[in-house]
Amino acid sequence: MKKIGLILLVLAAAVLLGGRWYYIAQVEKQLDKAASAIAPFGGRLEYRKVDISHTGVLSVEGLHASVPGAGAELNVERISLDTGSLTGIHKLATTFKKQRFPETLTLSLEGMVMPVTAANTTAMHPFGFPGMGPFLAAGCGERNRLSPVDYSNMGYQDPVFDTQIEYRAVGGGELITLKTVSEAPNLHQSQLSAEFSLGANSLSFTDMAQAVPQMRLLEASLHYHDLGFYPRLLSFCEQQAQLSRTAFIELHTEQWLETWYGLGLQAGPNTEQAYSAFIANPKQFALHVEPSQDFAMDSLNLSSLGQLLYRLRANIIVNDQSQGRLDISSASEQELSAWRQERAQTRAEQQRQSVEPDSSQSTLKPIAREQWQAYLGKEVQLMQTSGERVTGVLERLEEEVLRLKVFSHGGFIIRPFEYRHIDALYRAKP
Repeated sequence: MKKIGLILLVLAAAVLLGGRWYYIAQVEKQLDKAASAIAPFGGRLEYRKVDISHTGVLSVEGLHASVPGAGAELNVERISLDTGSLTGIHKLATTFKKQRFPETLTLSLEGMVMPVTAANTTAMHPFGFPGMGPFLAAGCGERNRLSPVDYSNMGYQDPVFDTQIEYRAVGGGELITLKTVSEAPNLHQSQLSAEFSLGANSLSFTDMAQAVPQMRLLEASLHYHDLGFYPRLLSFCEQQAQLSRTAFIELHTEQWLETWYGLGLQAGPNTEQAYSAFIANPKQFALHVEPSQDFAMDSLNLSSLGQLLYRLRANIIVNDQSQGRLDISSASEQELSAWRQERAQTRAEQQRQSVEPDSSQSTLKPIAREQWQAYLGKEVQLMQTSGERVTGVLERLEEEVLRLKVFSHGGFIIRPFEYRHIDALYRAKP
């Protein structure tokens, strides 16, 4: 009896080990086939090792891929697929052969190098959102987005990420949950999770594909943990703007708000307060999102961000403190103009309150427009149509704007002023 048990054990081990080597060979075969397919076009695909662990983790180590015209190379130290057990590899292969999705799957990419190039700086953005460039660069000198050179000066070259993607189907296709966690040292960690009502009849490829247009979002969350990115960003940009930290944050926040207007949106008081709280102590923020009405994928209109945000109810949490609801709404050009005018009036009032009245002001005479060129490099006073008066050195005259070097909070900033908003220019002293 013992001999029979031993023989069965040996046979089971042989089957499992044989299956393991079989699937390793199949993966190597597919990788080699892909390498041969891209080679005539100058592409390259190499790997160091394919392995399957006793716990059912299929891994490819030392993967390098490059395709001409793709924009970047792919370098990953280890890609792994966790199937749960050694027999899970066979079950997964059988499931795909039957043209069905598995119930659960976890994909991990470890040591993935994300080159920061002129065509790709999104790796540095929280959650990898492409549209964040202008928001990050708000107030950072005269740039509207950060370049690879800027990131290099901040101490970043090509960040290395660890990313894990988890997928789970519940109730035979009724419910789908997705979760992605990505982390890079000295940069940030971001986590996105979502739950969808799919309503598929089964996990077959056909049923799942047919159900996707009617898929409905139930809830989603975004969590961001800063690992050093924002402190480096703020230090770099305050140097570029030649301002103190306090003065730069004030400028950055104002231009951050104006960037929303550039997208045809307006950030409300809750959003402004939340961002101000985060930028003052950049550690963590989160959004918890639920649809405010029926939210099907076939009715999703990504071209109208304002409508999309209107249909979602998102609560903001900054450094573990609730900041209320995300209040971003559509905005018109008239609202943008009114907002700029209100900001200008606020700054003018603040300046009037902080500066003692100058008895010599009444003796100043405006400089004729044709004589402005003669005052380059000299201190002048500029009066705007809003009533704001600014003193600074006349830096340069351009086609549509005049630029002043203005002293502010222990540093200088070059401020642009549109000619149509200038009421008069005076000598700084009578």
